[in-house]
Amino acid sequence: MNLVRGKVVWQKKVTRPFSVQRLPNGNTFIVAVNVIFEVDRAGKLVLGVSAPGQGFAARRLKDGRVVDFDRSNVVQLDKTGREVKRIPVMVGGAGCNEVLDNGHVLALSPGMGNITEFDENGKVVGSFDLPGASHGFRLSNGHILVTVEQNKFVELDKNWKPVKETPLTAPAWVRARALADHPSGRPTATSRDGKNHPFLAAPSTSFSRLEK
Repeated sequence: MNLVRGKVVWQKKVTRPFSVQRLPNGNTFIVAVNVIFEVDRAGKLVLGVSAPGQGFAARRLKDGRVVDFDRSNVVQLDKTGREVKRIPVMVGGAGCNEVLDNGHVLALSPGMGNITEFDENGKVVGSFDLPGASHGFRLSNGHILVTVEQNKFVELDKNWKPVKETPLTAPAWVRARALADHPSGRPTATSRDGKNHPFLAAPSTSFSRLEK
């Protein structure tokens, strides 16, 4: 099933990518297994560093620093990618984890059955027990959307209380990612021209931005 169709306007070959972030300057910040790197709009390498641990989630913050999460530690890097602080955390982290714009980490543990938010210093700021929790996203209203295995997603309010549960027929992580990113239900990223383009990541292949 094709979720998005269109002409590829930008692509970067990456081995085992986990996530991608388009930066305000037009560069692209990419997290892959064992490596974090940044490329310019032409695909030229601007920064490349070995990811602490296995670097399953990371984000470049507004001040240029990077926060990385390797399922066991919250790691702070300076603008050049040099490690400046490492904080061990007690969490399973075997789900699809996210580093948020404020440097916090949403860690998912399907096996332990919970979702936990840590600040960049490893302090727990919120947690919710949810067996099978596999992926979480912070929505624009401050709520958290959590996908549960392959069958539903649950929305938590700012106080980590469930406010909505929706059963799904499609793979949960695909549908919830789309809903979290764009009200139309399509995964998108905003390019420098101000237009929303679908932005897809295929494990073990490449990142591509497509025209609508």
